[in-house]
Amino acid sequence: PGITAATAAVAALGAPLTARGVSRSLAFVTPTVARHDAESEHWADAAAAAVTAVVYMGASRAQSVAAALMSRGVPAQRS
Repeated sequence: PGITAATAAVAALGAPLTARGVSRSLAFVTPTVARHDAESEHWADAAAAAVTAVVYMGASRAQSVAAALMSRGVPAQRS
């Protein structure tokens, strides 16, 4: 057993992934697929439906990740 990178990162920052009364859902997603797999945006549907989303392996595709999320109604910035 271990902890995920997301859990370790927010622990180091002292920030929660979920907070009582604020975040009722959490999704861990990745927009990256293996070379032989067909592209899919199911990850974006899951992330957009969650209050808190952790995107793994998305840095090289940050602009397309943001566009996919915003096209599903996720605001560019959340307060």
